[in-house]
Amino acid sequence: MKKILAIVFIVVSCNIQAQLKINEIMATNVSAVWDNWYNFTNWIELYNPTGMPVFQNDYALTDDMNEPRKWQLHYKSIPAKGFALLWMERPEREFHSPFKLKPGGGSLYLVDWNNEIIDQFSYPAQFRNTSFGRKSDGADELVFFEDHSPGSSNNGRNWSNTRCIEPVPTVAGGLYPSELAVAFEAPQPGDTIIYTLNGDEPTRNNAIRYQPGSTLQITNNTVIRAITIGKGKLASDITTASYLIGQREFNLPVVSLVTSPKFLFDNTIGIYVEGTNGIEGCGDPLPHNWNQDWDRPANFELFDRSKLSRLNQEIDIQTAGCGSRANNRQKSLHIKPKNKFGDNTLNYPIFGSRPNKKYKDIALRNSGNDHKYSMMRDGMMQSLIIGRMDLEYLAYEPAVLFINGEYYGIQNLRERSNADLLYATHGYDEEDIIKIDTYDIVNHPLYKELIGFVSNNDITQNAVYEQVKQQMDVENYIQNIITHIFVANYDWPHNNVK
Repeated sequence: MKKILAIVFIVVSCNIQAQLKINEIMATNVSAVWDNWYNFTNWIELYNPTGMPVFQNDYALTDDMNEPRKWQLHYKSIPAKGFALLWMERPEREFHSPFKLKPGGGSLYLVDWNNEIIDQFSYPAQFRNTSFGRKSDGADELVFFEDHSPGSSNNGRNWSNTRCIEPVPTVAGGLYPSELAVAFEAPQPGDTIIYTLNGDEPTRNNAIRYQPGSTLQITNNTVIRAITIGKGKLASDITTASYLIGQREFNLPVVSLVTSPKFLFDNTIGIYVEGTNGIEGCGDPLPHNWNQDWDRPANFELFDRSKLSRLNQEIDIQTAGCGSRANNRQKSLHIKPKNKFGDNTLNYPIFGSRPNKKYKDIALRNSGNDHKYSMMRDGMMQSLIIGRMDLEYLAYEPAVLFINGEYYGIQNLRERSNADLLYATHGYDEEDIIKIDTYDIVNHPLYKELIGFVSNNDITQNAVYEQVKQQMDVENYIQNIITHIFVANYDWPHNNVK
């Protein structure tokens, strides 16, 4: 018995003395590393510098020492001199953290069972697809890695704390009547501009090298994506420009989406195809890629009716809608600006009925159930209630869509019916709003109380009716019902209830 107790004591003592290190992070994983669900998720790498295995579940991770156990790490043994990869920001996924890394910089704390800080890791503002970590495993010096190494050693990796400056084209993207010549302003001495013409993000391995002083002759629709690289430097951010040549007069806003074709059409990771890596959803009994909740990076450029570029920024896109996703070349998309791209809003009044508004996300909609018919019925019906009903509405703006320079017809820019709409229209932040999912409302205590009261009392009595009016906005509810009936919404009330 004494031998057993001694063995247990030695093992436990050694494990307590063993210390893990936060070795490397990526807070702007735009398109660098997949997680297990084929999303680009930010990550943290832990390193065990000791000569024995360490159980990571002896530790918790937090970004706020007022909540030291924000994330109790799951059971896993990290081998001696070994590594563990932790996925961040999607708590609905198994083994993902309940908090996010901050692209603008922050601090992380690894704590033990007594909430004592074992390791503190502070990081500055981060760069696209670039990791930040210890120059060598477990060391104190912190550097940026373009050559990131999730789950493996940092030793000997290329690093730099200097970054190149974005390339600047001599002609801005836009709609032009005829061909034109485009060049780039000269980069800093020793740096080189590289570019792609197919929507791919340029890298040191896949891009065309620009010869200073030369011009690119643009004779048809062309999308240019360019970065600057330099020896001993991190690559710059991406510059994206869309040149749409000889298009007819649309008299509509024009949207140019630019993204790597594989993010749309690859059978494993593409969001526009049936694919080989899909799930069931939206009444679709077969697994298809377009049913996934994948975010894919893209560039969003908006030209107004006068052909002026009003927005040009990096975003994520995600398939939206339900039944209209299937076998339809035009897919509804969520347009999602995020902090990892430098700005989490679309700061332009996209909709004429909503002046001076900025959006955390919008939809680029294929008209849903109307996509084979008028393609504007839903937007038109929404516009009918403006000034006539005391109801919130979703602003609407038809636009011509190009993807990687290819014409994709008319799709509708739309506000989305979520908390971000209340931010855009009324200035409420998410923490100011109590959100209840449509299908969870029946279990909410206040809803149960209201239904119970109506069921057990005669609502034709004035006193009872006045009591109901204290618990719900009756006039708003009546106007909502009238509107759905008037427009003959056959996709309601079994669906589209908010």
